[in-house]
Amino acid sequence: KARGFEQILGITIEAIDYLEAQILARVLDTPVSEVRDNPPHGIKCTVDIQVPGIGAKADRVANVRTVWVFDQPGAPPRLVTAIPKP
Repeated sequence: KARGFEQILGITIEAIDYLEAQILARVLDTPVSEVRDNPPHGIKCTVDIQVPGIGAKADRVANVRTVWVFDQPGAPPRLVTAIPKP
């Protein structure tokens, strides 16, 4: 995944705060694309967001699939993974 983020969007481990900020900002206004039961871990939700690149790849925007889990009643969702899509 890290290699994909770097190749597609120019996002390296040094820019992880940028990626986190992009995910947290965009997930709030992007509809959930899939909801599934994930026993015994709760409910899994998929949200596909658009993330702009940085540096030499600042002219690019790529879809990033994020997967979230609701595993405790009343608790906020927890990010499980984020995968860049070319």
